[in-house]
Order: sequence, then C-alpha cells, then structure tokens
Amino acid sequence: MARPRSPAYPNFPLEKALGMISDIFEADRRNIIDRETAAKHVGYSGLSGAADKALATLKHYNLLERSGTGQTRVTQVAMDVIHPDSDEDRKSALLTAGMGPDLFNEIQERFPGSPPSESALTSWLVRENFQNRAIKPIVKSYTETYRYLEREGAFDAIRSTSPPCSTKMASKYWLRKLLP
Repeated sequence: MARPRSPAYPNFPLEKALGMISDIFEADRRNIIDRETAAKHVGYSGLSGAADKALATLKHYNLLERSGTGQTRVTQVAMDVIHPDSDEDRKSALLTAGMGPDLFNEIQERFPGSPPSESALTSWLVRENFQNRAIKPIVKSYTETYRYLEREGAFDAIRSTSPPCSTKMASKYWLRKLLP
C-alpha cells in the first residue's frame, strides 16, 4: 500500500534558495545543465532524495526551470533578483519568487491581511491533509520567507510600480490584494 503524500511544497525558505540559485548561476550562468550538475553546484554529491527536494524547492520559487528531459536552467526571475536592472525590479522579482509556490498563495487566500500564527497554520495544514513530517518545513519556509520579503521591502514594490511587476509572474493574490 502506498504511503499518502502531502501536496507539493518548498522545503526551505526563500533566502536559502537564493543562495543556492546564486551558486548555480556562478558556475553555469543561464546555460542549460543536467539536474545532477545543478545538484553538485548546491553541495550534493549527485542526485538523491535530498538533492531532488532542493531542486524542486528552487522550482517552486520560480528560480529554476525545466529545460528538457533531465535538464534545467536558472530563470529570468532569478536573474532579476541576482542582477536586477533596478532596486524596484529586484523587489518585484523577490515577491514573484517568494509567493511563487502555489501553497503559499493558498495560505495567503486562507489567511488574508497578515501571516497566520504558527499554530493556526499548523492546524490548517493538518486539515488540508499534509503529513506530519511536512508541516514543520512548510511552516518554517512560509514564515521565514514572509519575514524576508518584509525585510527586503518586496511588498512595497508592488504598490509603487505600474505595471505592478516587471516579471509578469507576480502572484494573482498579491496583485488583487495590494493594488488600489
């Protein structure tokens, strides 16, 4: 009998993901590379369950994209964070990355206005059928990412630009919530 699985989620906060995508970019720029090479660039000896989770997390944040079977490359969103044209472009790209995971948008829709407490978020995740082993990483990823976006002023960027984000991938939730 198969074990039940939680819906997809990022395994660590955005700030850590940005360090990893910077390592991949430093080594191979935006070239198409195989997943094993990408895993090695971020500190794994090759593909493994842990390496797959790390690469999947980069994809959840829109920092890494699939480029064919077993291949990947750094996204334009990642470039807009690592080497932005302006501070506003960086903030917009940070918001796009940070609120890129579908689960984070679901959390924002369920708890509009401000982030939920850890206990409220944990309770909601249990009701949404997430496995116990997934709940702590999700809570940590979401809360730390949200705090990082606040520190970096990413939420202000969407209010001050028109059009709201140059990356055109900004969260529908945030566009709806923050624009007048």
